[in-house]
Amino acid sequence: MFYYFDTETTGFSPKEDCIISAQIQPIFDNGEPRNALEIYKTWGEDKLTEDDIVDMLYQKLMVDDIWSFIPVSFNIKFDFKFLAVRFMQKYPKFDTLKLFDRPFLDLHTLAVMVNGGSFKNSGLDHISEKKEDGANIPIWYKNREFDKIDAYVKQEAESFLKFYRKYFNLLSGTGVVKHG
Repeated sequence: MFYYFDTETTGFSPKEDCIISAQIQPIFDNGEPRNALEIYKTWGEDKLTEDDIVDMLYQKLMVDDIWSFIPVSFNIKFDFKFLAVRFMQKYPKFDTLKLFDRPFLDLHTLAVMVNGGSFKNSGLDHISEKKEDGANIPIWYKNREFDKIDAYVKQEAESFLKFYRKYFNLLSGTGVVKHG
């Protein structure tokens, strides 16, 4: 089953920075939500530790039935690099190939194509309705402006799924573009 998947971190270094949230939402293959967005975070009433988030993601991603949880994301390599480091720290026998060699969809490649083959300005904030990139997340986290992070991750998920649905419909033949 497909799941919208994303994490937020306190920076870009998997060895020095922390995972502060994970967002998961079950979706149909066309990008329509099956259920509400779930946000696992290190603040608020139901706050978790980074360790809790890592354990939960390990249980979802590192299962025998790799088809039961197919992450759909934007630049998933970033998330997987953080998770690989955490999984290796926590589970000494962890094989990173099992993480990177599982089924997933990363729409960043599509965004580069939509952007005329250019990586510059191919972020979701440039090619969708997403209003900004995640550069402010570490600042908001440090300043305890958690409401801004909450709003950001919700808006990011909505923009991602709208982008996904648009290009799924175009590329699958259910939209404007017809194949064959």
